[in-house]
Amino acid sequence: MRTLVGVYDPRGTDDMSAALARAAGTGPEQIVRIGPLTLAGAEPPARHGSVSCFFNGALHNAAEAAARLGLHADAEPAGVVARGFARYGVRFLETLRGSYLLVLWDDARRKAIITQDHLSARAVFYHDDGSRLTFASEIPPLLAALPRRPAPDPQIVPRWITDRALPDGLTLYTGVRRLTMGSSLYLSEHRHELRRIWEPRYVRPEPVDAAEAGGLIREAVKRAVERRLETGETGILLSGGFDSGTLAGFAARTLRERGAVLPAYSAVFPGEMWDESAGVETLTSELGLPSTRVRVSGGTLATAVNFERTWELPLPAPGAILDQPLLALAAEAGQRVMLDGQGGDELFSASPYVLGDYALRGRFATAWKLAHRLPGVGARLEPWQLRAIFRQCVVKGAMPHAVHGLAARVRGSRYGEIGWLTPASRRSAEALEDPWAWKGVRRGPRWWQLLSYLLVEARELAGSQDFLRRRAALFGIEARQPLMADVDLVELMLRLPPDLAFSPVYDRALAREAMRGVVPEPVRSGTAKSNYGEFIHSTLAKRDFDDLRRVLSPRDAEVGAFVDLELVRRDLLGRPPQAGDPGWAVWGQHVWALATTELWLRSNAMGTGFSAWVEGLRLSRCRVDLLAAPATPGGVAAVSPSPFFRLASDLTHTYSSESKTNVAGG
Repeated sequence: MRTLVGVYDPRGTDDMSAALARAAGTGPEQIVRIGPLTLAGAEPPARHGSVSCFFNGALHNAAEAAARLGLHADAEPAGVVARGFARYGVRFLETLRGSYLLVLWDDARRKAIITQDHLSARAVFYHDDGSRLTFASEIPPLLAALPRRPAPDPQIVPRWITDRALPDGLTLYTGVRRLTMGSSLYLSEHRHELRRIWEPRYVRPEPVDAAEAGGLIREAVKRAVERRLETGETGILLSGGFDSGTLAGFAARTLRERGAVLPAYSAVFPGEMWDESAGVETLTSELGLPSTRVRVSGGTLATAVNFERTWELPLPAPGAILDQPLLALAAEAGQRVMLDGQGGDELFSASPYVLGDYALRGRFATAWKLAHRLPGVGARLEPWQLRAIFRQCVVKGAMPHAVHGLAARVRGSRYGEIGWLTPASRRSAEALEDPWAWKGVRRGPRWWQLLSYLLVEARELAGSQDFLRRRAALFGIEARQPLMADVDLVELMLRLPPDLAFSPVYDRALAREAMRGVVPEPVRSGTAKSNYGEFIHSTLAKRDFDDLRRVLSPRDAEVGAFVDLELVRRDLLGRPPQAGDPGWAVWGQHVWALATTELWLRSNAMGTGFSAWVEGLRLSRCRVDLLAAPATPGGVAAVSPSPFFRLASDLTHTYSSESKTNVAGG
């Protein structure tokens, strides 16, 4: 993935060429200037009339767009976009599908547009100092291009510590923002503004039954997967569950038709309750996937240090320790693209607030029948279940958005329960809190408002796309999520009848029926779902607990600007709770956020001295045991303990050759 860094400076105050070249890792001779734009890391623009286009990424519907414009099917994406924008304007940008970042300059109108794909598989980060706007495809090159490094934002850090959430395009750096999903930056000499070029729009659900809806889902997922395959260079992170199994089913068949295979990479935990080895075995054997499996334990903060050094941000989730060794092995084996099933839970879920929609329309019998088909409820509703459903889905669901704000002020914020937050941090977190924000984003019935929010804003709030992109890019791999980043698939799920997603037996019931014959039956119809939260808690509370204490114990800890360190040590670091204790899951989230934020704050404060400080901590190393690897015809394991595997990005620190077994096909 090419790094793109640029400046929009209509006044031409400074020559930024050298700074941009350093930030992008290119030479000064590779700087491109056009109008008030200066870019590094960009190919020369395509031009049509007065429009110039810089394009970085992949355009999945390039052939269709080219045909619409009378161009050859293999026309370069930049040329397609330049011609399309010149003819149709911003309406053409709405039709684009892919994973891209693009910059347009219209010389006739003296305006620029900077945008990304609608669901942000790629990203735009920017800083506006009032006279010029600096932008980049990632945080580190943007920081490197600025004259002064922005400080951590004291209003945003508390929200990150408590929720690991960044609303409205905010970042942890003061003045640095992220372009939100579906938005573009419109730049002219006198003003910079954000405009929406795409967002979900409510339409009346299509009049289809379950069989017809299943057929639509099947074809849409198949197309989403096929768009993201690179023959001979694509692997898959295979958990053993339904979502990754769905991708594997389509991808394996398509690649086989092209004369290639789909290598699968899995983290397994023999003997543990969260192990999904059985699902991995079923999928790899029935679909014919070469299978690499590892067992991982510990080293969460060592992993976080490497992530911070690369991306200059805290690692959002400790679960990254499961994927990093797999990605290292995949890169060594030549995979350039990695699929994973992230996003299926939200995409295929039942939206329970349809019960409130029916009640508001006086259709109480319909709501009553549908309540008995809520996933996990069972055929018979207990009185307490009925009260909970009525209170949450009907009463609260029917409330206008503004009423929730009034109720919160009367009831008090949930942050009041976090005693170790300073008063200032609590106020900052409360100012950004709105658990019912999904009601205020766009028009439509409640079920649709929630589902559209989950598929767009909630993912952005959690930084899902950025995290998945970054964890793979550490190894030179491009992460692709067909269930999270395909606009056509999202729009399809938002126009199907909501009742079809309900089942008292299955979650994702409609999708499961759609994948009959694609996903092996034991996985397609399986109801068990592993709780990796217990694995993470076990890792933090046992193997890595001393690391957490070492990071947070110094009296001069930087995070002390936002929390009461004495209370943190007493309430969180005195004795870790056991799995199943009240609040054990929240404990893990809080100690992880505090420790990784401390690492990031230290790095910002110490600069070059940070590495020596980290070395002095002697953090636990990640232990990785290779349990299974594909075999060559001669029976020798294709994956060996090479220097790349042992040292890749300082993540895989221990290799147990004694545990390596040659298991062909699992």
